[in-house]
Amino acid sequence: MLTRFRAVFATPLRRDLVAALTTFALGIGFYLAGVASNTGIPLEGPYWSRVLLFGIACAAQLLRSWSTFAAIGVALAGVLADGLLGPTLPMVFVIGDVVFSVVLYTSRRTSRIAIAVVLLAGIAVSVLFAVLQGNWRLLFPIGLQVFAIALVPMWWALNVRSQAEIATAERERAVLDRRAAVDGERARMARDLHDVIAAHLSAIAVRSEAALLVHEPQARHEALTAIRGESLTALEEMRAMIGLLRAGTEGGTDSRQAPRGLAELAPLLESVRASGSPVHAELDIPAVPAAVDLAGYRILSEALANVTRHAPGAEVRLRVRARGDRLELEVRNAITASGGRSGTGMGVTNIRERASDVGGTALIGMSGGEWLVHAELPLSGAVLRV
Repeated sequence: MLTRFRAVFATPLRRDLVAALTTFALGIGFYLAGVASNTGIPLEGPYWSRVLLFGIACAAQLLRSWSTFAAIGVALAGVLADGLLGPTLPMVFVIGDVVFSVVLYTSRRTSRIAIAVVLLAGIAVSVLFAVLQGNWRLLFPIGLQVFAIALVPMWWALNVRSQAEIATAERERAVLDRRAAVDGERARMARDLHDVIAAHLSAIAVRSEAALLVHEPQARHEALTAIRGESLTALEEMRAMIGLLRAGTEGGTDSRQAPRGLAELAPLLESVRASGSPVHAELDIPAVPAAVDLAGYRILSEALANVTRHAPGAEVRLRVRARGDRLELEVRNAITASGGRSGTGMGVTNIRERASDVGGTALIGMSGGEWLVHAELPLSGAVLRV
């Protein structure tokens, strides 16, 4: 039933046709019932002339979507002619509907012009009636009626239009917010994939290359053992990420699949040492918010992965400590002859974004002949930004 009702008003032409026929039927009912007079005085003259004028005025409703000012002009002409014969209520319905529709459905500029035209026409009609009656005292009451007939539908249309524009703006804002949330989630997932998988794959690539170069069975066995360990760790973290995604979409949680944090740095440091880079760590890890814990771990993981990619075998100095209300993370490494800083630069970008996401900062670059990654994250009030 609702679908059929909407189909009737699917196009402006259908909407105008339904409005014109409905208004005409309602007006004819007033005329036939003998209650069409706006003054309470019985109408003079043949009814067919009244019905003809009323039909012409209703035709103005068919022009609303085609020509705004033609609709207003026809409606005002009908009202004026009807007023000269004695004003009737059906004409009030016509002019009210035309003004309402024009103000509501046209552009904002057109509706403003239409409002000005109707107001000026109302003044002209009031003055004309006062002149024809030869009594200027009638100007105020006639003008009051004319403006009431025009202003009420104008006010109603402007209110409806304002509410519709607010609703449209809210929908557009919701779409933009949803799109931003989706883009943010995609960016976080991309960072996680890069930090978790790419870091382990880089370590596997470095160690497999070392395994191909060495000839001693023991050294090759150690390299292959390290490669297997990196593969298993990557697989475990990938399963954890998939588990978290499933838990999020299904509305559940699984503590066994929680992401790693700063308390689990030991396996990461051992992995770097196994790749041939000496690591000297100073760890003084305080209690930190969950978002900072994850961000800090990922920042250090990416910084150490960059060492194995770009400066294999370089000595690494890592420090984690609290300074006031900030958590300080620092990774320094020497620049090796075989290393370099070539690459996509996504790791550096990820570090900065992870720090920014929790309200922190990150500085990355050369410092005193060494490569430095320095990040400061808040220890209180940190909320993961979406």
